[in-house]
Amino acid sequence: SVGANVWHLLGHFHFYLTVKLLADQFIIMELSRYGIHGIVPSHGSILYSLLQYESLTMSELSDKINKDPSTVTTLVKKLELLGYVKVYKDSRDKRISRVKLTRKGDTFKNIFENISEAMYKIQYRNMSEEEILTLKNLLEKLVANFYC
Repeated sequence: SVGANVWHLLGHFHFYLTVKLLADQFIIMELSRYGIHGIVPSHGSILYSLLQYESLTMSELSDKINKDPSTVTTLVKKLELLGYVKVYKDSRDKRISRVKLTRKGDTFKNIFENISEAMYKIQYRNMSEEEILTLKNLLEKLVANFYC
């Protein structure tokens, strides 16, 4: 019945939220071990993108992290306030704002790698390589279903 499907879906949604909450808490805890405060997991996708590129426009950042421009602006402003990024006007088109990491922001590369490795070990603990691959494939299918 429709009602049963809704409750089933809500159960999956609760599970997803629990996993996300636990992952976010882990990231914040790990960042604090490195003496980093004021950064939340939603800043991570911006920092990660900027670690891969010398600079990005706000629009490019928005596309890369799949968040609306106003959210990106808010996140970038906080990172700029904390000294991790610099926002500046594009040299060819002054209407365009670009974002790049500061020296302080560059320090995140090793920290990201260390936290990612620790998280990988925790989330896949007690899982075989086959189970990890199966999980990855099932999650890819789940995401693909939303694009059909």
